[in-house]
Amino acid sequence: MDTGLVCYLVGLQSPEHLVGSPMAGALFETAVVSNFKKMVDAYGLRDGLYFYRSVAGLEVDLIVDHGGELIPIEIKLSATLLPRHWENIKNWQTLSKNEKGLMVIGSRDVGPLGQGVVNVHRSQI
Repeated sequence: MDTGLVCYLVGLQSPEHLVGSPMAGALFETAVVSNFKKMVDAYGLRDGLYFYRSVAGLEVDLIVDHGGELIPIEIKLSATLLPRHWENIKNWQTLSKNEKGLMVIGSRDVGPLGQGVVNVHRSQI
Protein backbone atom coordinates (compact mmCIF):
# COMPACT_ATOMS: atom_id res chain seq x y z
CA MET A 1 0.00 0.00 0.00
CA ASP A 2 3.05 2.27 -0.04
CA THR A 3 2.82 3.90 -3.46
CA GLY A 4 5.90 6.03 -2.77
CA LEU A 5 7.99 2.92 -2.22
CA VAL A 6 6.63 1.34 -5.40
CA CYS A 7 7.51 4.48 -7.40
CA TYR A 8 11.03 4.43 -5.99
CA LEU A 9 11.54 0.72 -6.67
CA VAL A 10 10.40 0.96 -10.30
CA GLY A 11 12.32 4.18 -10.94
CA LEU A 12 9.49 6.69 -11.31
CA GLN A 13 11.25 9.96 -10.54
CA SER A 14 8.66 12.73 -10.92
CA PRO A 15 4.89 13.25 -11.03
CA GLU A 16 5.11 13.69 -14.80
CA HIS A 17 7.03 10.42 -15.12
CA LEU A 18 4.39 8.66 -13.00
CA VAL A 19 1.39 10.03 -14.94
CA GLY A 20 2.96 8.92 -18.22
CA SER A 21 3.70 5.40 -16.97
CA PRO A 22 1.53 2.32 -17.49
CA MET A 23 1.41 1.97 -13.69
CA ALA A 24 -0.36 5.30 -13.11
CA GLY A 25 -3.90 3.91 -12.89
CA ALA A 26 -2.96 1.05 -10.59
CA LEU A 27 -0.97 3.32 -8.30
CA PHE A 28 -3.84 5.82 -8.15
CA GLU A 29 -6.27 3.03 -7.27
CA THR A 30 -3.89 1.77 -4.59
CA ALA A 31 -3.53 5.27 -3.11
CA VAL A 32 -7.32 5.72 -2.92
CA VAL A 33 -7.88 2.30 -1.33
CA SER A 34 -5.05 3.06 1.12
CA ASN A 35 -6.80 6.29 2.12
CA PHE A 36 -10.06 4.43 2.74
CA LYS A 37 -8.16 1.90 4.87
CA LYS A 38 -6.52 4.70 6.88
CA MET A 39 -9.89 6.38 7.40
CA VAL A 40 -11.52 3.16 8.61
CA ASP A 41 -8.61 2.51 10.98
CA ALA A 42 -8.43 6.10 12.26
CA TYR A 43 -12.09 6.15 13.24
CA GLY A 44 -11.93 2.68 14.75
CA LEU A 45 -14.67 1.45 12.46
CA ARG A 46 -15.31 -2.18 11.81
CA ASP A 47 -16.28 -1.52 8.22
CA GLY A 48 -14.87 -4.08 5.85
CA LEU A 49 -13.14 -3.17 2.61
CA TYR A 50 -13.39 -5.63 -0.25
CA PHE A 51 -12.60 -6.10 -3.93
CA TYR A 52 -15.23 -7.87 -6.04
CA ARG A 53 -14.83 -9.88 -9.21
CA SER A 54 -17.46 -12.33 -10.43
CA VAL A 55 -16.88 -15.40 -12.56
CA ALA A 56 -18.58 -13.50 -15.40
CA GLY A 57 -15.99 -10.70 -15.10
CA LEU A 58 -17.95 -8.01 -13.22
CA GLU A 59 -15.35 -6.13 -11.23
CA VAL A 60 -15.78 -3.43 -8.57
CA ASP A 61 -12.60 -1.72 -7.36
CA LEU A 62 -13.70 -1.33 -3.74
CA ILE A 63 -16.75 -2.35 -1.75
CA VAL A 64 -17.20 -0.82 1.68
CA ASP A 65 -19.33 -2.78 4.12
CA HIS A 66 -20.82 0.06 6.13
CA GLY A 67 -22.90 -1.52 8.87
CA GLY A 68 -24.21 -4.25 6.57
CA GLU A 69 -24.82 -1.88 3.66
CA LEU A 70 -22.43 -2.60 0.80
CA ILE A 71 -21.29 0.50 -1.10
CA PRO A 72 -19.54 -0.07 -4.45
CA ILE A 73 -16.74 2.33 -5.40
CA GLU A 74 -15.08 2.68 -8.79
CA ILE A 75 -11.70 4.42 -8.97
CA LYS A 76 -10.46 5.99 -12.21
CA LEU A 77 -7.48 8.26 -12.85
CA SER A 78 -9.13 9.72 -15.96
CA ALA A 79 -9.79 13.46 -16.11
CA THR A 80 -12.77 12.82 -18.40
CA LEU A 81 -15.92 11.43 -16.83
CA LEU A 82 -17.70 8.97 -19.14
CA PRO A 83 -20.80 6.81 -18.48
CA ARG A 84 -18.74 3.64 -19.01
CA HIS A 85 -16.71 4.57 -15.90
CA TRP A 86 -19.63 3.78 -13.60
CA GLU A 87 -21.04 0.88 -15.63
CA ASN A 88 -19.70 -1.66 -13.11
CA ILE A 89 -21.46 0.16 -10.28
CA LYS A 90 -24.77 -0.01 -12.18
CA ASN A 91 -24.23 -3.74 -12.81
CA TRP A 92 -23.43 -4.25 -9.11
CA GLN A 93 -26.61 -2.35 -8.17
CA THR A 94 -28.67 -4.67 -10.33
CA LEU A 95 -27.01 -7.74 -8.85
CA SER A 96 -27.15 -6.62 -5.21
CA LYS A 97 -30.38 -4.56 -5.22
CA ASN A 98 -28.26 -1.73 -3.78
CA GLU A 99 -29.07 1.84 -4.77
CA LYS A 100 -25.81 3.60 -3.84
CA GLY A 101 -22.42 3.95 -5.44
CA LEU A 102 -19.40 6.21 -5.49
CA MET A 103 -16.97 7.24 -8.24
CA VAL A 104 -13.53 8.56 -7.30
CA ILE A 105 -12.02 10.07 -10.42
CA GLY A 106 -9.56 12.69 -11.62
CA SER A 107 -12.40 14.68 -13.25
CA ARG A 108 -13.34 18.00 -11.65
CA ASP A 109 -17.01 17.29 -12.48
CA VAL A 110 -18.51 16.33 -9.13
CA GLY A 111 -21.97 15.47 -7.92
CA PRO A 112 -24.74 13.00 -8.69
CA LEU A 113 -24.38 10.90 -11.84
CA GLY A 114 -27.81 9.26 -11.59
CA GLN A 115 -29.03 5.92 -10.28
CA GLY A 116 -27.68 6.70 -6.78
CA VAL A 117 -24.09 7.10 -8.00
CA VAL A 118 -22.14 10.15 -6.83
CA ASN A 119 -18.83 11.38 -8.21
CA VAL A 120 -16.13 12.91 -6.04
CA HIS A 121 -12.84 14.40 -7.18
CA ARG A 122 -9.71 12.59 -6.00
CA SER A 123 -8.78 15.58 -3.82
CA GLN A 124 -11.95 15.02 -1.75
CA ILE A 125 -10.82 11.63 -0.47
